[in-house]
Amino acid sequence: MAKNKRLNIYIPYWISKNLETADNPYIYTLTEGIKTQDTNIQFFFNKDLLWEYACEEMDIIHIMWPNVFDQAMLSGRDLDERIHYLKSKKIMIFVTCHNFIPHTSNAIWEKAYNIIYNNCDVMIHLGNYSYNVCNGKYPQAQHYIIPHHIYDTIYTYFPKRDEALAKLSLKHNFHYILCIGAFRNEEEREIVRMIAKRFKSQKVKIIAPTFYLASGGKYKIWRNSSRKLLKSSFLYSNIIISGKYISNADLPLYYSACDIALIQRPKILNSGNLPLSFLFGKIVVGPNVGNVGEILEETGNPTFIPDDKNSIFNAITKGLNLVQSQLGKANREYGLKNWNTNLISNKYISLYKSSIK
Repeated sequence: MAKNKRLNIYIPYWISKNLETADNPYIYTLTEGIKTQDTNIQFFFNKDLLWEYACEEMDIIHIMWPNVFDQAMLSGRDLDERIHYLKSKKIMIFVTCHNFIPHTSNAIWEKAYNIIYNNCDVMIHLGNYSYNVCNGKYPQAQHYIIPHHIYDTIYTYFPKRDEALAKLSLKHNFHYILCIGAFRNEEEREIVRMIAKRFKSQKVKIIAPTFYLASGGKYKIWRNSSRKLLKSSFLYSNIIISGKYISNADLPLYYSACDIALIQRPKILNSGNLPLSFLFGKIVVGPNVGNVGEILEETGNPTFIPDDKNSIFNAITKGLNLVQSQLGKANREYGLKNWNTNLISNKYISLYKSSIK
């Protein structure tokens, strides 16, 4: 590639403008980090661009979540045929393995994953586990590991614990376990319920804002969610539920207030909450599953076997006992050294450029 040639990279996404407003800051922070390092790289995001002639002007199509094309496929578009055509035009197909399969069972989504994973030229992994699983499963692709970056470019406010507790109206004489992100099923909620019941006598509270969401498009959905929220709040008084997601502005307060962070998913490959918790210097307790389990084990953070109640309780106990240790500080130092946005951005730049030479 010519030294100063502009590189056009297409990352199909659900929104194409104002990416900083997206619920997930992954794409926005990564692409901004890359553009900061190399002004000759230009990104495009409109999910419908794949089907347009202008897509042939791209050097790389980097797909993060293949189900972004679901509506086009449902309308009759042939994703497999289109990907083969674009490859015939010497356009590289990249994919980041965020998940092996979609979180929700959906025939169209699964078909999209199969098409992209079986036809990509480059597959990027966020950890060793998925690299080892996919390296033999998808031999047509070149496989690389580039970790999930920390969000050090958007979270720079680290309040003191006393300030955070005061602003969130939380009492000082409790231990707090932070559990953020969506709850996808009852299995995840049951893990939190078990922990809440087991550790209530030890003055432990679990901050799980989205344990149930008290809102929905229709009144019936709102009513049913609200009933579940109220019932859980009554039966499990040490689970703090707000029924809504934490805002970006308030997130540092919650991290400063908590003692440990919990990843409650029994089935998981990657989690953005892991590097986020490291950024805030927190001990992380999570399942010994996928890339998440490997990273937690390697860094000395407590892990549990998802279907073993005692294993879950032991991991939480270990996490709480480590609060006064240096592990939280070590996690932050590890994240800043190995996962900072500048470092990860440069890894992508090197891979993009070397792949199209």
